[in-house]
Formats: sequence, structure tokens, C-alpha cells
Amino acid sequence: NGGVNKATTPFTIVYATSTPNLWSANVGVRYMANNKFGVRLAGGYDVFKNDDDSPAFESNIWNVNLQGYANLARVLGFEDWTSDLGVLVHAGGGYSQLRSDSFTGKDQMLFLTGGVTPQVRLSNRIALLLDASLYLNARQNLTYDTNSRATRRGFQGAHFTTSIGLNIALG
Repeated sequence: NGGVNKATTPFTIVYATSTPNLWSANVGVRYMANNKFGVRLAGGYDVFKNDDDSPAFESNIWNVNLQGYANLARVLGFEDWTSDLGVLVHAGGGYSQLRSDSFTGKDQMLFLTGGVTPQVRLSNRIALLLDASLYLNARQNLTYDTNSRATRRGFQGAHFTTSIGLNIALG
């Protein structure tokens, strides 16, 4: 999947990203235990760049995550009126690293994530999807611009991603 992101908090004063901010990418493998529920192991990469009214910066986050999936189309009986539309909901957690050229180390974080993924079937094995996800970071020690320390403890960082991609069924 590829798309856009928006980091919301924390930032150093006067720093901000564009809305939407390019780019976000993720890839994963999902196993459905039955036609309603499954799990997905995935990795992602997000780039955060300054908007026109902000001082220049560029940072990125790499992540790996494990999420539970529910096929709402099956749970709610969409197949009674369509076989081409689907909706997945997902939630889970993972590990990520925030990095930038202005910061020599890496800010290691844990996060919770959740989202919704509408799908349109293109063939028996391929579906076009649109995913919208929220990431809530814990143990984030730096702001997204990496120019200052985050001031709160607990879940203090948040960013959104929206991406479009393909779901390819192998089995």
C-alpha cells in the first residue's frame, strides 16, 4: 500500500507537516483463521516533512506490527446483496523507530494502531483497498520533527495514515 500521512502531536513550537503529507507505505501478510477473523503481520514506513509555514525538517518512522482483523462484510452479511464490496477493521500493536538527519540516534517506541479498510474485488484473487489507520505512540521521547524532547509520558504521539493498495489472495 502507498499513500499519505498526518502527524498531529507532538511537535516543537512552529514546526508542522503538510495536510496531507507524502508519503506512507506498508506491506504485510494476513492469515484468515476463518472467513470472518484473522491476523496480519506487517511493516510500514512514513516520512514526515515540513509544510510551507514550518522550518525545514524531514524525519521518518519504520514500524513492525501485529494486528487482529475482522471481516465486517462477512459478519454483517454483505454477501446477501453484493459479492464485490468488503470492509475490514483491524487493531493491534507494534514497535517503531523515529529517525532523522538532525538526530543521530533513534527514538524507539511502542504503539497501538487501528483502522478500517474498505475493499472492492477486482477478480477472484485481487481486491483494491483503501486503508485509514491511526497510530498512538507510547515511549515517544522526541517530537516528530526530532528537534526537541516530548514533554508528556504515556501515549503522547499520534499520526494518521491513508493508503491505497492491492490485496492479493494466495490461498
